[in-house]
Amino acid sequence: QAETLQRWKVAAKQGQAEAQFSLGNCYQTGEGGVMQNLQESAWLWRLAANQNHALAQRNLGIAYAHGQERCAERLGRGAPALEAGGRAGPVRRASRQPHGTRVQE
Repeated sequence: QAETLQRWKVAAKQGQAEAQFSLGNCYQTGEGGVMQNLQESAWLWRLAANQNHALAQRNLGIAYAHGQERCAERLGRGAPALEAGGRAGPVRRASRQPHGTRVQE
């Protein structure tokens, strides 16, 4: 658990979209050894979404729609993020970890 989380943190800082997405999922749920932090999850998803990561775009759009990220542009940014995620085509149900990786609790 701690090892996987550390790898994701390093990779996220290096700009790897999949790691940013996965780490954002951990912060969303408070699982994987981090405290729940909805703003941190939205921020990480935004970094991944800016790199055209479809599931991050979807999660970010949902977060904005639910008011998760507190910013003035929230309402204006939610719909475009959802639309961008939808344009990426059909996706599998989002899992908390990528490619079957499971963070141990």
